[in-house]
Amino acid sequence: MKKSGFSMITAIIFIILVSVVGVLTLQSSKSTVSFAARAYLKEQVELIMDGARAKALSRWFESGDPIVNSGIMSNAKITENYYYPSNSDRKYLITIEYTKVDSSKALKFDKNTVLARISVETGEALSKVAKIRLARDYTIGN
Repeated sequence: MKKSGFSMITAIIFIILVSVVGVLTLQSSKSTVSFAARAYLKEQVELIMDGARAKALSRWFESGDPIVNSGIMSNAKITENYYYPSNSDRKYLITIEYTKVDSSKALKFDKNTVLARISVETGEALSKVAKIRLARDYTIGN
């Protein structure tokens, strides 16, 4: 009688230990997957930021001769919003804000200088995984 009771207690302790190890393993793997997902999204945001910077430069080059049309964006500030991969599938929001640099405060050859503030952030669906927002300022000029 004592022997079967001891075996039962040993079995219960063994089951509890196996359960604890299983729960710890699941928690560890869940945090590893979450970390990997965040790292992947951050890399995606970095790549999209590079594309947005190229878009800002392209827009500046398309603006034309600063002497003919008073420089890029004669308005003080222009904001453009883009969605990646498309307007209907808004996984990432890209905002490019162009601010005309005051030519009286710039060098003579910098009449077409623009400050481009670019921000990229995860859209609503991806924000459930990780809310990531990256913003950088670029000075574009002759």
